[in-house]
Amino acid sequence: MSTDQSASSPAPDTNRRTANYHPGIWGNSFIVSNSPDDEKILVYKDQQLEDLNEEVRRELIAAASNSSEQLKFIDAVQRLGVAYHFEKEIEEALQNTFDNYHDTDDINDDLYDVALRFRLLRQQGFNISCGLYEAAHLRMRGEDILDEALAFTTTHLKSLVEHLEYCLLAQVFEQERGHIPSSIECYLKQHGVSEQQTYDEFNEQIKNAWKDMNEECLKPTAVPMLLLSRLLNFARTADVIYKDQKEMFTHPGEVMKTNITMLLIDPVPI
Repeated sequence: MSTDQSASSPAPDTNRRTANYHPGIWGNSFIVSNSPDDEKILVYKDQQLEDLNEEVRRELIAAASNSSEQLKFIDAVQRLGVAYHFEKEIEEALQNTFDNYHDTDDINDDLYDVALRFRLLRQQGFNISCGLYEAAHLRMRGEDILDEALAFTTTHLKSLVEHLEYCLLAQVFEQERGHIPSSIECYLKQHGVSEQQTYDEFNEQIKNAWKDMNEECLKPTAVPMLLLSRLLNFARTADVIYKDQKEMFTHPGEVMKTNITMLLIDPVPI
């Protein structure tokens, strides 16, 4: 009677690489159980939420008489992360702003209002240009608003470029852990260029990828914005995790812990 030699043979030693992940920092924070009293509280909070939603809708519509205040209101709602409750109202408000966009005078507007209007409209998919930035390069002596515009936009564009390097940083961490070759290593060897040239090329690709994503979100979109927004938010999440040259996915630290706590644990004061 034959025996299966492979079944009785000891398994060969495998030298597995370790990821060196940071120990868990959450404990039992996300373990919950609801009692009957909790259910009553949830019903009350649901009604309270609906009442607040109606109040916000009324204020958003009432602000239509002042475009600047309405844009600031929309910005505040989006920053609070509750804009999904008011998608229809926000779309209508920004459509009206876009329809009247060419009747506005950027030069006489407050710089903050100009930047906010441009960002909200572009973010919503409306294809507009930021004429104030281009005009700033043709400024003359005494045009202080254009001096401010150039300084303001240059500073913010520089900050944006610095945040586009997150995926390169992630690959550096992968290399340090000794995992499979990264795209950086492959590009370096395939094209015979220096490490710095490789980083420069990848940074340029990242910048162009953001530009492509921004363009694909302009109306009319090839696919529903509901789908595109999910992909865009995924990229934004990566930007937050790897911004400022930090790899906060593997090593979250206090900054990422604070972000997640504010988003998922701490209630928004009402």
